[in-house]
Amino acid sequence: RYKVLAADLFDPNEFLEGREACQMILDKIKLEKARYSCGLNKVFFKAGTLAILEEIREEKVNEIYVKMQARVLGKLQRRKYMKLWGSRAAVGTLQRNIRAWFRLRNDWWIKMYQALQPKLTGGMAEELLKETKIKF
Repeated sequence: RYKVLAADLFDPNEFLEGREACQMILDKIKLEKARYSCGLNKVFFKAGTLAILEEIREEKVNEIYVKMQARVLGKLQRRKYMKLWGSRAAVGTLQRNIRAWFRLRNDWWIKMYQALQPKLTGGMAEELLKETKIKF
């Protein structure tokens, strides 16, 4: 329960006896030796000391929650920004193409191409139909 108070002292791959771990935590938070005594299986606190420990623990847990929340919110915001940046690039491409179209739409060769395009496509389609009819 109180491992949070001294999480940096513990190696997850290493086993520690309960008494040794308790002493490490109590040393880390710099609790006066007069306020507690270690038994074989328990730690005995003077009146009010446990409340102090709980308060310190709550502060630490809240700090961890705030950091975790900040990371998650930061990641979500970065994802939103990247999505916005991608759509912004797409808008830029569309604007560039529309500007090019407005520049070129009055050129004589574009008008000629537009006039000839349906005829070229239709003629090719008719030739393909004739070829397929001949094969069958």
